[in-house]
Amino acid sequence: MNFIQKYNRIRKLNRFVLRKRNNGKQVCSWEQAQSICLLYTFETPQLLEELMKLISVLKKKKNNITLYCYVQKEDNVLIDKQIDVHFLLEKDFDFKGTLQKEKRLSLRKQSFDMLINLDREPSLCSLYLSSEIKAKFRIGRNENYKNYNDIILYSSDERYSFEDYFQFVEKYTEKIISE
Repeated sequence: MNFIQKYNRIRKLNRFVLRKRNNGKQVCSWEQAQSICLLYTFETPQLLEELMKLISVLKKKKNNITLYCYVQKEDNVLIDKQIDVHFLLEKDFDFKGTLQKEKRLSLRKQSFDMLINLDREPSLCSLYLSSEIKAKFRIGRNENYKNYNDIILYSSDERYSFEDYFQFVEKYTEKIISE
């Protein structure tokens, strides 16, 4: 990432934080959420496959789950096409670090009740993509990026699976609503 890309993404993230502060929080539980967006940065094909299997199980309960997968490098991502995954590649960004107009408009036209950023250590690009997605309630996994999310759900033991994490999200958001 060059200086111009970094500068533009940080500037857009700062605007996003100000806009988020002005709009306030809208708390939503897993059960209440009609549409859920998952944002994931590609690490390994095995982890993506595990996530996709879990999403196919979750879709039986919640039909409207969308997965956006950011691929940092030009990796060959071979997956089963059972689940609708929207891949965002490095070539989808212009020289200024902004998402191409078609991709950006398709990302912005959808609105979600809940956004879950699954990255333990989100990159600047992942945070930028998260800011482009319209969501009423945002959940992140890293305490250092609490300005970009409404709540942070993490554990000191980060070895738990995606399934454990989603159960954690479901239980915790129910507790928030009930209080």
